[in-house]
Amino acid sequence: MFNKQILDIEKQISSQTSKKFGLLEGYGGVSLFYFYLGRLTKNTTYHDRGMELLSECIEKLDARNGSYCNGMSGIGQLLNLLVEEDFVEIPAELFDYLDNQIKKWTLTELERNNLDLLYGATGSLLYLCQRSKTKPELKSFLEKSLCTVDSIAVKSGDKAFWRNWDFENKCLNTESYDLGIAHGQISIIYLLSKLYSTTQISIGPELIESSLRSLQFASSNKKTGEYYFPYFYDPLNPSKFSKSRLGWCYGDLATSVILGRIVKKHGLLEYEEWISKISKNTSHLTKQDAANESSLCHGFAGCALLFSKLAQKFPNSGLDKIAEDYKIRTSSSLVYDNIDLLDGLSGVALFLMSGNGEKFVKWQHLLLIDDE
Repeated sequence: MFNKQILDIEKQISSQTSKKFGLLEGYGGVSLFYFYLGRLTKNTTYHDRGMELLSECIEKLDARNGSYCNGMSGIGQLLNLLVEEDFVEIPAELFDYLDNQIKKWTLTELERNNLDLLYGATGSLLYLCQRSKTKPELKSFLEKSLCTVDSIAVKSGDKAFWRNWDFENKCLNTESYDLGIAHGQISIIYLLSKLYSTTQISIGPELIESSLRSLQFASSNKKTGEYYFPYFYDPLNPSKFSKSRLGWCYGDLATSVILGRIVKKHGLLEYEEWISKISKNTSHLTKQDAANESSLCHGFAGCALLFSKLAQKFPNSGLDKIAEDYKIRTSSSLVYDNIDLLDGLSGVALFLMSGNGEKFVKWQHLLLIDDE
């Protein structure tokens, strides 16, 4: 059934066009869908289409845009994955070019204190962390970057927050803190984990714990059925923000998946009970869920994928039934005019393909929700 649905999605994707050439927005994510579709169906036509779209993305690389969403970092991370999955071979010269340009772009964004995942230094540093596995000389740059991330933190006692970048006004948001993955604290904590694992620099563990303590403080005194993590947190007026959502970009669902992996990875056992409570509370939030489409970002597919992650960690919790319900809702809402990975049909199709075994899940670390 799902294979037919995936082919139906391909017909929709092939009939639409995009003006963007990034990983999460545009043809980069679409190419990834075609590579996996070729593997699933053993049809080289789909693989060839993936190659065509990938070539277009490489041709459109712009040194002025190093972002993860629609720039060089995202395409670089896509190339890393495609090589790891044995879809393509990439010349070392292309990676060297990307490394150098992305380093320059990252320095500019760090100077602006822009640690946005989609459009700032967090996304580009995650690419460089991945590259350092095969290019160890990048580690010195990553060590300096971790020190910079430390220096721009807003610290209070044993807690650390980071201001989010306000793209509309092109400045830091000094009134509140963004608690999301796409633009805020959660992706920064994920970055800290990656930077420390890569560099082993001594400030890493305390910085990770300081950020976790901040989140714990910001999410305290919640009742069952309430969101622990609203979109924003104002330390001067903690009750100012309460709205949130079930999805990848914001809210308790993806946050509990990501934090759970970080805590386990670094042996931070004192936070496990807190994260378990948040994870199990997500089952009470579905009545508040305003999702009305199937995207990974804040739609049915994203919820299904994330609930399935939690269900694996907490068997017999009923979370598996919620995941299945969202999967069914995904399958009944597959027609719309967006072909992107994050907000569109390519991401939905990748989610549906995930049920075909381990060969179809590595892409999930592009969204920070699975181990690399």
